[in-house]
Amino acid sequence: MDKRVTITIPRATRNIAFGKILAVLISGCLFGYWFSLNSAADFHKGQKLTLKEYSANYERYKANLLSPGPIPIVGGIFAMILVLAVFFGLYELLGFLLGLMIGKLINVNDPKSESGSDN
Repeated sequence: MDKRVTITIPRATRNIAFGKILAVLISGCLFGYWFSLNSAADFHKGQKLTLKEYSANYERYKANLLSPGPIPIVGGIFAMILVLAVFFGLYELLGFLLGLMIGKLINVNDPKSESGSDN
């Protein structure tokens, strides 16, 4: 008895899945690069900082920390929901657009796709 299982998915679904994988890879590379540059800049600032310079700017540092005051929990939750909705919306849009591009590239090179169906 043959115990193999074959799963078929429509081409559009496959392309969008690959597009989402590419979106994660691209955004991960960009955010990782930005984070590395940002942390290196902070590290170099920390190396140059002296106690005298820090002490001279103590009041300014303290004012920056205390300036907005605590954020209300409801406002923080609402803001984070909004930020995450935008982030995941852009991720989904990027995955969809990359999926369409992958589909166009595959269909250009696929002589069987003349029928125009996505399955």
